[in-house]
Amino acid sequence: FRIQCFWTQIEVGPKVRVFGVPVIMAAYGNIKIEEGVKLYSSSYYSIAASLNHRTRLSALTPSGHIRIGRYTAINGCSLTCRSTQILIGEYTLFGPNCVVMDFDGHRLWPPEARDVPSVDLDQPVLIGNRVWIGMNCIILKGSRIGNNSIIAAGSLVKGEIPENCLAAGQPARPLKFFA
Repeated sequence: FRIQCFWTQIEVGPKVRVFGVPVIMAAYGNIKIEEGVKLYSSSYYSIAASLNHRTRLSALTPSGHIRIGRYTAINGCSLTCRSTQILIGEYTLFGPNCVVMDFDGHRLWPPEARDVPSVDLDQPVLIGNRVWIGMNCIILKGSRIGNNSIIAAGSLVKGEIPENCLAAGQPARPLKFFA
């Protein structure tokens, strides 16, 4: 893992632990993994209930930037940054099989334009410190999740989730606030 990161110029902090073999694509963009991060890519090592695939980190263009904060744990999730940034705070926990993206993937209409993605519509994703994201969540472009929040399993996050709350649903909405 560290050799792969060295050759692809990925910054890796001390005490990073990798379980299984993650898929890392940073030929063009920038990925920074800070101190104490854990990446789970194997259900054998995972503390999660049902890990479906390996952790995948992808920065697809030179302006794409992924930063994973200190002591964050990621379980078989896909973080794909095309042209903006995905910033994850410290001590954040990802349940298995989550997807985080800064772009739509393709246009919805007209059908002939679906294979021509535009970076003009990409928006950054910001996830605060001490956030817990349940399994099978999808976090779309332009989302901001405040510090100390919980995103319930199976939720779809689009937009802003305030600090200190439990959010759930599709789209996720705050259900309860913590003192």
